This record gives sequence, structure tokens and C-alpha cells, in this order.
Amino acid sequence: VAPKKKGRIVGIGSVNEVARATSSYTSRRDEETAQMKARMDSQQVRLDSLEDLLDVMAVGNPVMQRMLSERRAALGMPPRDPQESDPTRQQPSNPSNYFENMNIFRRKRNESFTTKPPLRRTFNNETSFDFNST
Repeated sequence: VAPKKKGRIVGIGSVNEVARATSSYTSRRDEETAQMKARMDSQQVRLDSLEDLLDVMAVGNPVMQRMLSERRAALGMPPRDPQESDPTRQQPSNPSNYFENMNIFRRKRNESFTTKPPLRRTFNNETSFDFNST
């Protein structure tokens, strides 16, 4: 028997606030799971592509080869031979959406890019350009 206070069962109001399992919950969960799996597959393709690019870049650079093999060993990844990389491997079907999906280059609402020329800075006789942030 539940305790009563002023003729009502104590805590009964909180029962109504508890999330209930509905018939749509399973289908929504399955849909979300499928979307996440598709996203992971897409990201894996991109990571494999990036890994191949790094291997191609490391072919003539023993320092980079050593750094890549050390990083792979630290991450528990199997070693790869840069000569076996396939630079012609099929890339993702819509690479143009890559940065849009990651929201890296999205502008804030009502914000536009400036047309100001970049600032020129010189350090140790090397010229670098900084873009105006305003």
C-alpha cells in the first residue's frame, strides 16, 4: 500500500512524467541506429582515403614514414607499406558535402565574408598572410 497525503497517493504525479515505451520508439531507434551506422561507414571511407593520402606523401620521405609508423603503433594499428597505397581508390560519392556536413565553414546567421585584402606580416624574412577577422 502506497502512503497517502491529503487523500492522494504520494508521488503519483511523478509517475506521469516518466518516459513510456511506445510502438514508435523501436522504429525511431532503428532509424537512428541505421543513420549512425551509415555515418560511421562514410567516415571510415574518408579516414581510409586520408590514410592513403598520408602514405602516398610519405613514399619519398623517410622521416614522415617513421612518424606514421610510430603513430600507427601507438594507436594499435597494423603497419602499412606506403608503396601499397592506392591513390586511385574510389572516393566518397559526394565529397562536396564533406565540409558542409562537418559545419566547419558555415557562417553565422547574417554574417558575410569580407572582401578586405589579407594582412601581410613578415617574420624572419618569411611573408605570411593573415585574413581580417572583422
